[in-house]
Amino acid sequence: MTNWSLYTLPQRNLEAVLAHELAHHLALPPKVSLFLYWLSLPARMTGVVLRAGLRHDFWKKVVWAVIAILSFGVFVLWFVTEFDYHTVLLLSAWSAPLLVPWLSRHGEQAADRTAADLGYGTPLVEVFAGREFHRAQSAPGWRPERFGVGDTQPIETRRQRALEKHLKKLAESTHQPYRIDSA
Repeated sequence: MTNWSLYTLPQRNLEAVLAHELAHHLALPPKVSLFLYWLSLPARMTGVVLRAGLRHDFWKKVVWAVIAILSFGVFVLWFVTEFDYHTVLLLSAWSAPLLVPWLSRHGEQAADRTAADLGYGTPLVEVFAGREFHRAQSAPGWRPERFGVGDTQPIETRRQRALEKHLKKLAESTHQPYRIDSA
């Protein structure tokens, strides 16, 4: 939750944001979620180091050399030992910095869909559109974000489009979202 959400959103839109946060807690028990977060820290830090290294000319060459050597080693090991646990261990170091952010983005969109199933789809779409408008108004020369492979949050316009598509499917189906009446 951000201060912008708390102080500027209308009640129904704030409820939508809270429904999104509730969906995160409904997905996994807190201890399991924390355990998975701790397991993903080495992959997250590797991704941070790789992205930081790719921004500088000298380190860019070093990072690409390490990636090439690791890739070559994985494929040689794969050829020599066939596909066993050694190959899986090396592949995890090679692919985890890409896989963990992708799973995080997928979790955010799953929480959006759950909030829509709870009846907060349209207000959540309004929140995404409002944040884009707010950012455009607050920073001159602001442009919409571009997607990065290491991003753990999907771009809001992408989230908005995916949520609108989900709402359209909900409207076409016989499934009625669970509504919480605010009294």
